[in-house]
Amino acid sequence: MAVSTPVEDRPPYTVVPMDRLRRVTAKRMRASVEDKPHVTLHRYAAAEGLAARRTAERAAVGAEGAAISLTAVLVSVVARALAVNRRLNGRVEDGEIRLYEEVNIGVAVEVPGGLVVPVIRAADAIDVTTLASRLAQLAETARSGRLRPEDMSDATFTISNLGAYGIELFTPIISPPQLAILGVGASATGVAVVDGELVPRTRLGLSLSFDHAAADGSDAARVLADIVRAVEAPDDVLPPLGGGS
Repeated sequence: MAVSTPVEDRPPYTVVPMDRLRRVTAKRMRASVEDKPHVTLHRYAAAEGLAARRTAERAAVGAEGAAISLTAVLVSVVARALAVNRRLNGRVEDGEIRLYEEVNIGVAVEVPGGLVVPVIRAADAIDVTTLASRLAQLAETARSGRLRPEDMSDATFTISNLGAYGIELFTPIISPPQLAILGVGASATGVAVVDGELVPRTRLGLSLSFDHAAADGSDAARVLADIVRAVEAPDDVLPPLGGGS
């Protein structure tokens, strides 16, 4: 027969277990904050171009287009912007700042008990449809607990998206030994002045945290400006529809 604990004897709190994933995450986050001087830059980008490109990509591939999310298009344009301006596409390794030619994007995925960051390799060299497929597969593998160590290694840059929770801007923590991380917020509707007229605009919050020991503020500002331009005009950086990578 079960014996209940009297209400007056119960502790006035709930214990959240520190499982292995949470302990590993906590250790990495503390190490990052202690070892890297974080600075975060915030900007808004017009989001209409991103949405239009997703619609076009979906139409171009027909039934397969359902897998093409805004996140997939965003990862693709950010990767291509980083391929042009590589100043934050890198890692601090063996006492060196190494800027990589290939852009390997880590995408934070929420799983029970914490976050994992699977990696899209050569994200700058694949088309949106292929990237969307890889992203969906990795996210499903992550949520089912089947990610392998190699699925989460060698990222040169990370993207973390809190837009689903209504957060517009935030301060993401860099995943060491990387140089930077991009936080993506929610799309918000507002107005802008265009040719003297007020017109509706949808803006996307972007927050770039970078390692100030490895890069200057002006370096990060230029990278973020390039990312904003790519987000606002994705057709300028992505290959023509149906034209390959």
